[in-house]
Amino acid sequence: MKTLNNLISLNDLSQKHSTWIIKYCSATFGSPLFLVWYTDTHENRTDRLLTYKNGKIFATKSLSALKTTLLSEINHLVVFDNLTPWLANFKDNEVVEYCTYDFNSVISNLDKNNLDIPTMEGLAGFINLYGDYVQQDKRNTHLRVHIENEFIKETWNYFYNNIF
Repeated sequence: MKTLNNLISLNDLSQKHSTWIIKYCSATFGSPLFLVWYTDTHENRTDRLLTYKNGKIFATKSLSALKTTLLSEINHLVVFDNLTPWLANFKDNEVVEYCTYDFNSVISNLDKNNLDIPTMEGLAGFINLYGDYVQQDKRNTHLRVHIENEFIKETWNYFYNNIF
């Protein structure tokens, strides 16, 4: 794993600041997007996606330009407590994603009725990520209908009760 300033790995930095880079793949977008997912420092420690002040999710197509993009848009973002110290430790080192949500693969496998463990895990992970976004802002309550869908709930419960 690459280290930042030869002192701390990106994983260690992310753990320290409860802030991670995730790669999101979807047919909706021509190429992968990179998002910032974090756990806030408030009492309830809510998991969130970095968003703009208007509620839209921050995303970039360039992992290598992530820090530059974040800094150029910082005045338009909902800045959380750990964002600045997390960014300050990036320096000029190569940045890698923590994990990948490959919704293309999930959809392809579901279309083939392939319900193997990686497919179910990918679907459950996406449901969790989507749920984090829905719950982080009152403006997103209209999206709750999707995570409250009986089929989605049943699938999620099956994964966590029988596979995970």
